Amino acid sequence: MTLRTVGWLLVAYAVIGAVLLLVALVVGGPLMARADRLATSASDSLDAAAAAAASAADSFDGFDDSLADAQRSTEQAATLSKGAADTLDSLADAMSINVLGNQPFVSLADDFRTTAGQLRDLGGSMGGIGQALANNRTDAADVGTQLDRLASELALLRGGVAAEHGGASPPLSWLFYGFLAWQLLPMVAAAIGGRLLLARTRPATE
Repeated sequence: MTLRTVGWLLVAYAVIGAVLLLVALVVGGPLMARADRLATSASDSLDAAAAAAASAADSFDGFDDSLADAQRSTEQAATLSKGAADTLDSLADAMSINVLGNQPFVSLADDFRTTAGQLRDLGGSMGGIGQALANNRTDAADVGTQLDRLASELALLRGGVAAEHGGASPPLSWLFYGFLAWQLLPMVAAAIGGRLLLARTRPATE
């Protein structure tokens, strides 16, 4: 294989790679923006769920007079937890994007799915507590203890989601664009190298 052939191959690699990166940018850009919105939505839902659970626990100070309020707050927290779990599942799907054969955010997708499962378990637990409130008010003291624990767990999960989303780090879309820029470097190098080889091996008749 001649140096001129190598030069053309390098240029072809750069052109094809640039086209693939452009396709990845067009397809993945909106997905990453959606992922950022879903992560924010999940965080907000967890905040609301934790606040609802804490409100339900606080309402036990008045025992029987507050049991109805506690039941409503508990059911609201359960609904919000399950809604946040659905949002995290959608976010995990968005994180499974394939870019040039790579899945740079697949580990985040697994973390979000794990957190979604935990949220569904907590939602189920809070739904059971709401049923216990409706059926048997003598369990009020035990229910209050459970609600305190669940509110704390929701707060911890909210912190975990914030950490998985990046916290103070750049948004996911920025990380995605940075990944594409990194993938662009070898293509730029190939284009430059190919052009130099073609220039050096140009036939004298050209």
